[in-house]
Amino acid sequence: MGEEAVGSIVVYGHGFPREIVWLAGYEAVDETRPDAPVALRDGSRISALLEPFLDPYVRSFLLRLEQGAFDRNPAVIFLRESPGALHAYQYALEFRRLGLLPEDGPALFIFNLLMSPDEEVSVFNAAELARLESFLREIQPRRAGSVRETLERVSLRASLLGQIAQAQSGGRLSGAAAFNTRNAAMHMPLARSIEVLNQLRGRDLRKPPAPDHRFALLGSPLAGGGLHRVVEEFGTLALDLQSGLPAPTPPKDLQQAVLQFSEASLSPRQARPNAFIEALEPLLAKHRIETVLWQVDPTDDLWGWLMPNMRDLCDRMQIGFIDLGFVPAWPDEVCLGKARRRLRGAMS
Repeated sequence: MGEEAVGSIVVYGHGFPREIVWLAGYEAVDETRPDAPVALRDGSRISALLEPFLDPYVRSFLLRLEQGAFDRNPAVIFLRESPGALHAYQYALEFRRLGLLPEDGPALFIFNLLMSPDEEVSVFNAAELARLESFLREIQPRRAGSVRETLERVSLRASLLGQIAQAQSGGRLSGAAAFNTRNAAMHMPLARSIEVLNQLRGRDLRKPPAPDHRFALLGSPLAGGGLHRVVEEFGTLALDLQSGLPAPTPPKDLQQAVLQFSEASLSPRQARPNAFIEALEPLLAKHRIETVLWQVDPTDDLWGWLMPNMRDLCDRMQIGFIDLGFVPAWPDEVCLGKARRRLRGAMS
């Protein structure tokens, strides 16, 4: 974690809507996906208790917590609806109770936003937002600056993400470069993340000539960009949902930020059955996708269940579907070699 993130609220959870924390008046950095898996250190008191089947991001987070990576941050907020987030929260609480993690680390908070457009969910989420704001007020003063200034920055960030996605879809920007920059920006406060995204948008990152085949990369969230580079050996990575998508329009206030998250159909955790798959259909058509690439982490307990319906959607749309099998969060050269061979065989 960079020095610019010191003092920020840490959020944990894939797709965490940081706009909510920003618009509540606090700085936030997303530490769900570190750049590399966290190495064990001698003397770790918790490593023996982390089961082999544990989500890799949960494992890395807990080891970083033990190693003091978040000691200069006042709190960690876990997004309950994100895969693995509840495990990370419960393990951290239990390790503290057992005396295996220090009590004076960051405060831990579970944020129970539900994902559904139903009115009852809106009432529940409003209560959760009030609980979050009360928690934040207890641990840290609101940052300086007006709400209007924060809204302008949130809007600019969403615009930059949209421009990057458009440039990637048009083949003007490498999918690997876009992915790596979006991931790097997650670890940064709002102003710094805008600077980094703007630098990428302004650079000339035209790719070497490649076959004009348009891919979408879906499935388990990745932290390493190696698979993106392999895909681009075979065509254009036109659509990549690995880092999520910005909201169609930036929120106008805190309440709308919560509403946009709860109604986001492009989330696999939407309460309505098949909402995620249905929302993908117009997106695949918009980006003129010819082949969907699907992969899951070896510890996955979510994305694999969605694959049959995704394959059916591709059949209906007459789009190719390639199952790349198990791909770890940080794919190594052996894994990437297997993916390359599978792609070569399927595309020949």
